[in-house]
Amino acid sequence: MTDISKSNWQDIRPSDLKDTGMGGAADKWRAACIAVNRLGNAVALADAGSQNKALQTAISTAQKALEKIKKHKKYQATKDLLDDWETQTDAYAKALATESNNRMQIEVQRIAAANQLKAQQEAANLAAANKVCDKAFEITENYQSTVNGLKKLLKTQVESVQTLAAEVKKNGAKLTLSEGKARLQKLNIAAGEVASLAMKATAAMESLRSDLVFFRGPGAAGIAKDHDLEGKAKEGLGKRFTEHKALMDKIELDCKTISMLGHKIDIDTVAVQQSLKQTWEILPGYQKILEQVLKAVQASRGELSIKTNPGTTMKKWTPQYAGLSANAVELQITSCQMVLDTFRKVGKRIDELISQGFDHIDKDYMHDSLSDVIQAIKKEQSEFNKEKLASDQEAMEGIAHGKKLLATFT
Repeated sequence: MTDISKSNWQDIRPSDLKDTGMGGAADKWRAACIAVNRLGNAVALADAGSQNKALQTAISTAQKALEKIKKHKKYQATKDLLDDWETQTDAYAKALATESNNRMQIEVQRIAAANQLKAQQEAANLAAANKVCDKAFEITENYQSTVNGLKKLLKTQVESVQTLAAEVKKNGAKLTLSEGKARLQKLNIAAGEVASLAMKATAAMESLRSDLVFFRGPGAAGIAKDHDLEGKAKEGLGKRFTEHKALMDKIELDCKTISMLGHKIDIDTVAVQQSLKQTWEILPGYQKILEQVLKAVQASRGELSIKTNPGTTMKKWTPQYAGLSANAVELQITSCQMVLDTFRKVGKRIDELISQGFDHIDKDYMHDSLSDVIQAIKKEQSEFNKEKLASDQEAMEGIAHGKKLLATFT
């Protein structure tokens, strides 16, 4: 077996074969085609394969040229050399193919192992993220149980207050002072327990929000990012957040219902207290009722101060938002609708508070010395209606503009 090199070729070949390209191809082969197990990477493998094929082509060319000078004295020696190099290049081509296949198999196994490891890690990450969700659901369900207990107790207390109130309203004129005081004390105790339950419900809601900061704080996107979740895993986490929000909304509604009942019982209790007093006490009693209604109306208006002022967002519907995504536009529309709903709900509550307060006052006194506080209540109601009209207009303009923007996405 003769080494493949330009010098070996030049030593043996006839001068007639000097232009076959064998010499250059041999030296390039010698440089590139080292032992296949020493070829460091895919580039080296490809280069070796290319140079081996180039030498095979040169050998074939030289063999054809050699056959034309069979009588030359160097014919046999040259033929033997070419046959030897042909054998070597064929063997090298097979070795390259085997090495490439082996490396491919190793790479396939490495990729499969990496994919398996990745899948295992993704499963572990999803399990960890779901564990966070499970804890949040467990905490929320425990609070729901607490609130359900408060609702059950509240029902008993409200019935007790209403029964006492009905009795006093019906038989108040027949009761002696001591009998009236006894019933009033009993009524106050029951009403106090209702107020206590309302406070507990409010405290439970605040405590729930505090306990869920770890979950609601970062949000679905934050938890997905912390656990490297993408695609369907991230989407599934988002759905669990939506389910959890529904539970939170129900608890919040229950707590608000308890608070509203507590407030209503407070107004009923005040009304019963006044029904047991002498005529000269009626006006101060009514004054207190109206002042409580005024405070309640003011408190309801005050709730809006902690919400986003619609005036700072609705007016931003300008052409500069033409580049918003459809999702962003839909969120703006939802925000506008929420502003509308909030003002309408508060407006309904204010109307109910005023109606309930006035229902406890004899119409004969409605325009007597109580006129100042009645006027203040009406003013609060009027100011709210102005705010509501302005908010309605801006929010509806925002929704209309948003719908026009959405139409451009279709």
